[in-house]
Amino acid sequence: ETPRGAGSKSETGSVAGGAPGDDANNAFAAVDTLHKKALSKRAIDRLRVWLNVNVFPEPVEDLLLSLQQTHGRLFFDMVELLYGKPPPGANAGAGGGKQSEKAGGNSRKETLQQEIDAFD
Repeated sequence: ETPRGAGSKSETGSVAGGAPGDDANNAFAAVDTLHKKALSKRAIDRLRVWLNVNVFPEPVEDLLLSLQQTHGRLFFDMVELLYGKPPPGANAGAGGGKQSEKAGGNSRKETLQQEIDAFD
């Protein structure tokens, strides 16, 4: 009987206790397997079709490309439509500049409180 971790084979056929990188590769392989099951092309296509029918005003052919081209605006519009309110901070980048020094430290706190209250 071989000692534990001294060259015994696992269920995947890899040798435990082999090269130092083997354990990391096995861990990443497990994660990759989970992602392949969760994010299959078929599942993404079904999501795209459902969103086209129920959410998007105009049909989208490639969901990821459309999200990139709209700089995520498509996602914020989708959340607003489904939830009824825009997500907190959705318009945070609209100002495009630094906060006014006149606003003081309380302005940031008030803004955060308003965003939290929006979902209460």
